[in-house]
Amino acid sequence: MEFLKNMTIKRIIQTSSILIVFGLILNTFIIYKSADRIERGLFNMKEELLPYTFKFINLKIDVIQIQQWLTDVSATQAKEGFDDGFAEAEKYYIKASAMVSFMIRVHKEYNESEMVETLKKFKKDLKEYYLIGKKMAHTYIDEGADEGNKMMLLLDPFSAELQEVIDQIIKDHRAETFISIEESYSDLDKLQRTNIILSIVLLVIVLGSFGYIFTVINSISLIEILMKKYSNLDFRESCNISGKNEVSKISINLNLMIDNIRIFLKETLNVNKDIVVKSKELISSVNFVSESSEEQTKLVKLLSNSMDKIQNSMELERLSAEDGMNESRLTGNIL
Repeated sequence: MEFLKNMTIKRIIQTSSILIVFGLILNTFIIYKSADRIERGLFNMKEELLPYTFKFINLKIDVIQIQQWLTDVSATQAKEGFDDGFAEAEKYYIKASAMVSFMIRVHKEYNESEMVETLKKFKKDLKEYYLIGKKMAHTYIDEGADEGNKMMLLLDPFSAELQEVIDQIIKDHRAETFISIEESYSDLDKLQRTNIILSIVLLVIVLGSFGYIFTVINSISLIEILMKKYSNLDFRESCNISGKNEVSKISINLNLMIDNIRIFLKETLNVNKDIVVKSKELISSVNFVSESSEEQTKLVKLLSNSMDKIQNSMELERLSAEDGMNESRLTGNIL
């Protein structure tokens, strides 16, 4: 988680979102491709392997039925009421021949040339097998068992060869069916393992994102606690958040601001000390000036009193002078 601290929050969110979206898209793509392969495999089993396997099994039964009905009519000598063996054998031959023709067309569409050639040869051998079987039955009926047994010796190898070809085709189709089933199981297993791996990766990304978010929230909570202390003028602690993301940058700027406040407070304290010293000196000077002013005030008051006395004396002298002049006038008038 340490390297995440060196990434910005924006980059972390972008990276996490991209990884989650990419994981979801990749998971969806893998599920789609796997489901498509499984669907094609199941469709191949449903539309080709299983139906064609059952068709070849029915073809094998039809071939057996041809021989069975021809043998039955041979044994009954085509007596009245037991002479339907030829018609039944012909019905199964027509059915088997039509089935082989259909399978030839289908495998031509799939460009399976080897299978087409095998089926063409099988169709040719089936016709010869049916003709020999009919001839054998007529020989049993017309010429007796000894001659019929000779024809039976010709028919049996054809029957064995046809059965061997059909058995091999059925075996191949069953093998392809099992391979398709195994591939479907393998695709399902790969899909399951891939989903588990991608789910684990996405879970790790989500948990990592939540872990990073909680780390950021814790850092923000630390800043909030320090801001409360700073609001109470407690600047003793610094904000120590490492990394190169936005929160760590806020922490660095906050520490710079606090350092500047500390310096300002220190300078202010020094200035206050100077102011206190100067204030004390000023107070001393003022006290000295006050004392001098009191003495001067007393002197002024003393001078003022003296001047008042002088003024009063001069007023008395003036009044005495006026009284003297009045007396002189009075005396002059008398005289």
